Amino acid sequence: MHGVAGGRKSGVSLLRILLGVFALALLIAYAISHANFVLGRSMLLAFPGWEVTYRSAWPLLSGGVVARDVTLIPPDGEDAGSFRFASVRVSVPFFDYYRSGFSRKRGTLLNAIKDVRLEFTDGHGDLTDSFSQELLLFGNVSTAPFEAEGCAEDAAWVEGELDQMGLSPRGIDLMFDYHLEPGRLVKQKSLHSPGMGRVDSRREMIKHDDFSLFSLAETGRSEVATDEWHFMDEGFIAARNRYCAMKDNVTAAVFVQRHIDSVKRLLETIGLAPQAELEQAYRAYATAGGSIDVVLHYDPPIGGPLYSASDMSTWLPRMRGTFAFDGKAMPLALAATAVRPLPDGEEASTYALLQRESGSGAQERSDNAPAPVLSAAVKDTGAPVRSAAAIAAELAVPEVAVKQPAVQTRLAEAYPAMDAAAPPTPDTLTNYSQLAGYVGRDLTVYQHGREPVRVRVVQVDAGNVLVRRTLIGGNFEFVLDRSRFDHAEQ
Repeated sequence: MHGVAGGRKSGVSLLRILLGVFALALLIAYAISHANFVLGRSMLLAFPGWEVTYRSAWPLLSGGVVARDVTLIPPDGEDAGSFRFASVRVSVPFFDYYRSGFSRKRGTLLNAIKDVRLEFTDGHGDLTDSFSQELLLFGNVSTAPFEAEGCAEDAAWVEGELDQMGLSPRGIDLMFDYHLEPGRLVKQKSLHSPGMGRVDSRREMIKHDDFSLFSLAETGRSEVATDEWHFMDEGFIAARNRYCAMKDNVTAAVFVQRHIDSVKRLLETIGLAPQAELEQAYRAYATAGGSIDVVLHYDPPIGGPLYSASDMSTWLPRMRGTFAFDGKAMPLALAATAVRPLPDGEEASTYALLQRESGSGAQERSDNAPAPVLSAAVKDTGAPVRSAAAIAAELAVPEVAVKQPAVQTRLAEAYPAMDAAAPPTPDTLTNYSQLAGYVGRDLTVYQHGREPVRVRVVQVDAGNVLVRRTLIGGNFEFVLDRSRFDHAEQ
């Protein structure tokens, strides 16, 4: 009798152990599944339209997830380069993470997370496309604004080319941070390349919808309220100046002037011109490095058609800002000028283009005349800032997939010319080719087997329609699939 009772107890204990192990396995499996969900959604938020791969995603007890061997491939594919990071850490507030993890409703699952921070470490690669809109005009490894402008032949550099300057990139660190609250979204991003430089950006947007961060949806009605850029040189500027001066057989001072002239020509493509104070401060940075801070406030905020304007001088009446070089504050002196687009299909460096335009050949322009001023400069708010000059070309470049490494090409693609003529087609478009009459306009596109999407027609090339879709993490450009097209509506 005692033996039978003991056997029963042993059987019950074994069953409990097995059930406990099974429950634990289910819990671990679900924890890993939720970690992959959070990581995947975070990547879609940060890199809309990109291909992102990673290995070994594991949840963090504090809330969030870590993964290793992260590879970023831009929308243009591997031909445009790629970047690989040793690891990424996605941090989410403790209660938000677990509230989303144990939610049974998809809506609650998406809405629970309102703060997310992505930290990528030890990045290496040959990508020249920007990681994001806010970092558009900064080199991915150098972190310098307009990194190669002024060089006779170069427009941008990848990591493997910087050793020619005597530099040894040690791997970059990249950070994206999103904070969402009712009616407000704050995006902060930073790029740090030890021994090269660092750039930090912050954008605050006013939202007119209630979509969550992880829904990835966006109505396109959000407005930009403030922008900030803070960047500091850690050795790249001096190495760049020596390298380009030696390569082009000129003095360092002559190269710096070439750089200034090239940057000014790029600003003209979007209707902006630096005034004397701004040019002098940026010249000091371009000569010896240092730190630059720009803080901008838009009153009223920038939204609607103005956000996509190809002439950035239209922003000036709403722009209030300050600029600081090495902590010394001054007005952000920008003025409007006539828009001077770059030639179509231009692949030469900006400086080579300047030479052709001026007919100067190899002659240097050491005393460049200022561009004609058409409106007043940006007003000084008197607000305190930290330190130095983000060039106005990056003040609000819409987030697009950049296809060429040259900065001038980036600006030209970021601000496509808009067709103001009335469309020749009816409100409902049933033929793919009709979309060519709607360049610069917003349409709702219906595709077989997919949800309707709101897009802007950017351009038509060889019959293929390039559109831009606005998502909460940024804008994503892609070619509309002709085979799936059903119809479109205004």
